[in-house]
Amino acid sequence: MIESTARARLQEARSSLAAVQPVLIGLPLFYAVYAGASMMLGRVLADRPFAALDLFEHDEFGPFRSQRALAGWAAALVSYLLLGPLVLCAAASVQCRGGCVRLGAPRHDPLDVAHAIASVQLLLTLLLKPPFPENVAWWLTVLPCMLAMGHVARWLLLVPRRQGRGGGGGGGGGAAGTRRAAPQTPRTPRSGGKASSQWSSGSAPRARRGDLL
Repeated sequence: MIESTARARLQEARSSLAAVQPVLIGLPLFYAVYAGASMMLGRVLADRPFAALDLFEHDEFGPFRSQRALAGWAAALVSYLLLGPLVLCAAASVQCRGGCVRLGAPRHDPLDVAHAIASVQLLLTLLLKPPFPENVAWWLTVLPCMLAMGHVARWLLLVPRRQGRGGGGGGGGGAAGTRRAAPQTPRTPRSGGKASSQWSSGSAPRARRGDLL
């Protein structure tokens, strides 16, 4: 009884960990990508060193305010729309079995992972950069990008499946076409087959001596 209860609890823990696994993988990957994009664009556009709180900046944000605001706005676009969907695809496809990490078929919806990352981003922004964001450019950029990131990742995961189905359908159609185009040869009846073969060869049947006499 005790062993069965322990096994049931262990199975529940494994299932809950498997449900949270894509978020645990995608969250640090997303922030690593976001930090790299912010660092590079900050040096190129604003010529300023990178700071960790730049990822949660909402006041100096937008394409028309300053070079710092432009760098933060461009880093958000690159992270959410270009690199973020790839991170979500990897997080939804990573499988951990026996201590080995490998990529396989996606078992989780990347849209759920995107919602979790967006919630964490909003919460950290409110906690680390008070007061409440009032910049309209930040809201109009971040919220649509958060929603679009999950849908783009889902579309990227569906493209190989659609291509595979299209190739399989085309191959099946070609095989069916060759089968239909194959001519059907009529079969000769079994009865009288020997006599017809003899007459067609040009040799007539030989007469018996009794018939001649």
